[in-house]
Amino acid sequence: MRKLSVPYTINRRGVYYLNLRWNNQFIRQSLATKDPMEAFQKVSQLAPIFSNPQTCEQTLRQQVSEMVGSGTRLKGNALKLVQPDESSLLLSQGFSLYKREQILENWGVRTAAQNEASFKQLIEVIGDIPIAAVTKSVVRDYKQTLLSYPANRYKGKRREKTLEKLLEEGCVSISLETVRNIMGRVSSFFNWLVKQGYREDNPFSGVAPRRAHSARSERSPFNDDDLKLLFGTAIYKDKIYAHDWQYWLPLLGLYTGARLEELCQLKGQDFKVVDGCHYIDIHGEGDTQNRVKTPSSIRKIPVHSELINLGLLDVVNKRSRECFLFNLKRINTNLGHLPSKWFSGYKASLGLPKGTKVFHSFRHTLRDKLTLSGVPNEHIRELLGHEQIGETFGRYGSSIPVNVLAESLEKLDFSLVI
Repeated sequence: MRKLSVPYTINRRGVYYLNLRWNNQFIRQSLATKDPMEAFQKVSQLAPIFSNPQTCEQTLRQQVSEMVGSGTRLKGNALKLVQPDESSLLLSQGFSLYKREQILENWGVRTAAQNEASFKQLIEVIGDIPIAAVTKSVVRDYKQTLLSYPANRYKGKRREKTLEKLLEEGCVSISLETVRNIMGRVSSFFNWLVKQGYREDNPFSGVAPRRAHSARSERSPFNDDDLKLLFGTAIYKDKIYAHDWQYWLPLLGLYTGARLEELCQLKGQDFKVVDGCHYIDIHGEGDTQNRVKTPSSIRKIPVHSELINLGLLDVVNKRSRECFLFNLKRINTNLGHLPSKWFSGYKASLGLPKGTKVFHSFRHTLRDKLTLSGVPNEHIRELLGHEQIGETFGRYGSSIPVNVLAESLEKLDFSLVI
């Protein structure tokens, strides 16, 4: 049997230490035990404490010291544990451990919901079997079932029917891309199991269906003719619209290249100025459900002079600095749900393609326009929130000053098309 891997710990000379990256700090403290099961129990008992981001470092250290000093074991009202034996650990038990760790370290609300839904589908298809019983043969059968898995499985009357019944009825199945996403999440779970020592291999590795087209080909930039259509309607010529976000979000997308959700979660306080240069502070703080895609997505985007000329700062100054700029409501954790749905219908009414040209296409448009204007790739990557490549900017470089980025962004000129 392989040695038990205890999450959030390191082992020094046989003694287990809490080893936790938490609230942008690093906590390391002895658990005063050489017994892996006791260390596992103590870490689990601490989980409710360090899962609260408001807990201060002193409080956490005090709780660890008190527990270690008293020689405390797992209390009856603490989180229940399963025997972490890879030969008998069920999928549900392994996923419970996985989810607890990922929520603390990586997952936001939406990502957690997506992973829980994917795991629910896995259990529905193959059952809550021991982790060791998931073989390549089981995975092949699972994949074949997913390829015909009913769309909207848990909506309306479908939730009352068994999967077998729905398959017999020949319901419309989920897309190939959705199958890829589901299997990718399950594969990540099994990668974690391998790292934790519960399995020797990941049977999902390399099994997900291949993408039919490259990611680049799935989203096309808006060309000049597209932009003339998008910004040539009464919304922009006469400022006739039902909600101010219908006017401002496409303009912000065009002149910042920011993602839709990044723009929807902006507040007045996110519009800042330094050395006379106005910029937008993109981050995932201030609201528990706010998020950014990656750490490199946290960035400062200068406000283009054309946005200022159109009155963006006036709109910002009229809003409460603590409230969302566009007063949107969350739907399934997303502030951008309604704007995304509206923009899809808006561009379709103008005859633009449904699948390849979407709000995200503004990012590609900005990238291409800046490239043609001779803007350095490092500036473009900084503006779009992409990770820098190479040691000069990636490892040793700091953020490019916002006033330097402003000079590059001002090379955008859409005066001939909007």
